[in-house]
Formats: sequence, C-alpha cells, structure tokens
Amino acid sequence: MAAPGHFDSADEFFEQSFKRVTYRNQVIAHKVFEHCTFSHCSFSETRFEFCTFRECVFTDCDLRLVHVKGSSFSNVQFLKSEVGYVDWTEGVRAKEGLLHALHFSECNLSYCTFISLTVKKFSAIKCIAHDVDFSDADLTKAIFTGTDFAESRFVNTNLTEADFTSAINYAISPLVNKLKKAKFSLPQALSLLAALDIAIVD
Repeated sequence: MAAPGHFDSADEFFEQSFKRVTYRNQVIAHKVFEHCTFSHCSFSETRFEFCTFRECVFTDCDLRLVHVKGSSFSNVQFLKSEVGYVDWTEGVRAKEGLLHALHFSECNLSYCTFISLTVKKFSAIKCIAHDVDFSDADLTKAIFTGTDFAESRFVNTNLTEADFTSAINYAISPLVNKLKKAKFSLPQALSLLAALDIAIVD
C-alpha cells in the first residue's frame, strides 16, 4: 500500500494500492498509473496534468473539481465516488478519443463536461448526472441504465445503440440527436416525443 507523498517517489506506479490517501488541491504531473486501485481517497481540486491511467479502479473516492489537463484514461472504473465538476475536455485528444472504456457506477457526475468528446465504451450506471453537458459527443453504445439526467444536455450527440433502460429525467430530442437502435424504458421514453409538437390522447 502506498502512503501519501509516494506520488513524488516515482513516475510510474504498477499494481499499487492507495488507501485513505488525502491529496487535495495538489498537482500530480507526468505520472503513469497502471492496474492501480484507489480506495477512500480524497483528490478534491487536485490537478492531474499529463498523467496516464490504465486499468485503474477508484472506489469511494472524492474527485470533485479535479483537473485532467493532458491526461488520458483507459478502462478506468469509478465506483461509488464523487466525480462532479470535472471538465473532461481538458484531457489529451488522441485519435481514439480522450477516454476509452470509462465506467462509472453509483457515482455523482453532476456538472461534468464531455462536449465534443468521443467516448468509446462509456457507462454510467445508477449514477446522478445532473447538469452534465454531452453536446456534440460521440457516445455510441454507451450504457446509462438507471441514471438520473436532470438538466443534462444532449445536443448533436451520437447516442447510436445507447442504453437508457430505467434512466430518468433526460430531455433528448430525436430531431437533433442520433438515436438509431437506442434503448429507452416507458414511461420516461414518452419524453422523446416532446420535441415533435404532437399530442398524445389517452
């Protein structure tokens, strides 16, 4: 298990476990984390600059207001964590996209920004995602089951084959988003008709 301050001890961390680390409002730059686990850690307002995360898991962590300048994430899981107010567009933009196989489960993603990002294999399951901006993003085959999207924005978003089963409070217009083969549950799916200016008679 790595203790606080160990982020300065090396540039690469492999299969390390970080538990109850408090590293708020700090800078962690040019580090590589691979197959690492973070449990009950607090990184609120910390700046991850030009870092790489591969196959990592964050559980019960506080990542609110973190910055991800020049950083990339591949197959990273966030479980029961606070990940609000993060502007993911700050990250590096590789050909395959900033984020690859990024998974959130029972997290709070409120006020995050994913504008214009290609996010392959994205999932947000049973999350709170209030006021999140997905405008112009490519979320093909994303899994959003059971997530609350109150006040979130989907404009020119590619939601092809996305799964919104049991998701709630989304406002998605089929006129300005790609929804081919996307999945929705009733009765929330009726909200998709709001943009069509039609009346549904019982």
